[in-house]
Amino acid sequence: MKKYICFLLVFVVIGFGFLLCKNTFMSNPVKYIAANPDRGFHYGYYYYIPQNLKNNGQGTYLLIEPNNTGFPSDDKKVFQDNAKNILESKKNMAEELGCILLVPTFERPQSNDLMYTHALDRDTLLNNTGSLARIDLQLINIIDDISTLCLRKGIAIEPKILMDGFSASGTFVNRFVALHPEIVKAAVSGGVNSMPILPLNNMNGECLIYPVGISDIEEITGTPFNLDQYVTVPQLIYMGEEDDNDTLPYDDAFGEEEKRMILIVLDKDMKKRWALSKQIYEMQGCSAVEFTTYQGVGHEITDKIERDIVQFFKNHMN
Repeated sequence: MKKYICFLLVFVVIGFGFLLCKNTFMSNPVKYIAANPDRGFHYGYYYYIPQNLKNNGQGTYLLIEPNNTGFPSDDKKVFQDNAKNILESKKNMAEELGCILLVPTFERPQSNDLMYTHALDRDTLLNNTGSLARIDLQLINIIDDISTLCLRKGIAIEPKILMDGFSASGTFVNRFVALHPEIVKAAVSGGVNSMPILPLNNMNGECLIYPVGISDIEEITGTPFNLDQYVTVPQLIYMGEEDDNDTLPYDDAFGEEEKRMILIVLDKDMKKRWALSKQIYEMQGCSAVEFTTYQGVGHEITDKIERDIVQFFKNHMN
């Protein structure tokens, strides 16, 4: 009798433990994958699989939201916490789209404050050493890693990704698409300082270096800019009409040569830069790119903008 009671108690404890673990998993679906240099990424990432995700035999899209603290730091925890907070704030979008959300934890080091990693600036792309070497390629390796992980869970991942970002991370998205258009299904870039990367080699006698233009992308990366591919990627690039968050004067955002080019081929005034950038995209045949200005909006994401972003992705997920 005592043995039976002991057995029953053990069974109850094990059962309770199982339910507790299950409830913990269901209530905390945000997961973290640590850095894995052997797999080509020196920074971890957070991901979220929506609870309502349906395995209908079709591939599931990855939605990439680059991290962006707004300031540099040498404290790694700052970037991990920031990435997790971003992921938490974007879970509703992932739920509505039925996408798996991923946010990397790339650092923006105070000890090398000219390397504006969260904007994928020139210093960042030129860096080929250390843990921050070519973080665009590290992100691709992260995408491969999560795709393998999901496949083990029985979730097939679409070969092309969705990307969304605002301010520095919007600039990251816009520049990443120029570097790797072949893997992007659709992208949203907001608050991009009124000057997305120009899909041009030359303008007004100036050879437009990255990230003003694309003239030296092949020299830097070994892969030429693919205009034919780039113009087919649906992009929503937006600015608030009252957005005056101009990073042009800041050395961490642009080097002196980039600043000089911008003033020559675009303008110091943000509204003029925005209008000219749109004209250049149209001239280059970028018919899949939508330039949108939100009236009465500053450097912010409103509820309407969020709804438009979701609808834009829905329109291009088939």
